[in-house]
Amino acid sequence: MLQFVSKGESLLRMAYEEIQERIISGSLPPDSLLSERELANELSISRTPIKAALRLLEQNGYVRTMPFRGVIVRKISLKELEEITLIRLQLETAAVRLAVERCDEGGQKHLQRLLNIMADANLFPFTTDGEDERPGRLNFFRADDEFHQTICRIAGSPRIEEILTPLFGHFHRVRLLCGRERVIETQEEHTKIYKAFETKDPDEAEVRMREHIQRAQKHILSVLKRERPDCFEV
Repeated sequence: MLQFVSKGESLLRMAYEEIQERIISGSLPPDSLLSERELANELSISRTPIKAALRLLEQNGYVRTMPFRGVIVRKISLKELEEITLIRLQLETAAVRLAVERCDEGGQKHLQRLLNIMADANLFPFTTDGEDERPGRLNFFRADDEFHQTICRIAGSPRIEEILTPLFGHFHRVRLLCGRERVIETQEEHTKIYKAFETKDPDEAEVRMREHIQRAQKHILSVLKRERPDCFEV
């Protein structure tokens, strides 16, 4: 998790989060060349925080510096995606067990609210070019991310949340490339996880979380390898 402690770093945080959001949402697709000057003009800040933000984005796997070209948006690494899934399987299954045991009424209500947001977002229209559905997809996946992050917070393990939070951005990026596919299945899987909170069953929660992460990984790899090979690096 990024930590920005001084007031002077607020511009760095703003630049980092804005560029990261553009990469995740697809506004800056893979292989896009990033101009410090253009980004500084668009964000109405100097090039210094832009330069620092690009260095952080490179450290976190979103961009890379290419000789004689400059900074470009990285393609999605299949190897890193598999590593992220392994980390999530280990940490999120442990977190959900703790969360079920420690969840109070307020935490349960918040998870239910996020399920409702995802259900509402699932009503977004589907079009062949995908443009009209983008706001709905973003709302759905943001609520999806918050559902998982909330479970980590309820578990009461800041270190798990610190490790997982940066990984959700990469997973969010590939899910958006899938469009509407698997949205209904994701909603159903989240509901099964939530029901384990209602019944206070950590074993069931762990099984459902593991199932959810594995199914998401399998779907993403099969769809995107087939339909968007241009977005991936081996």
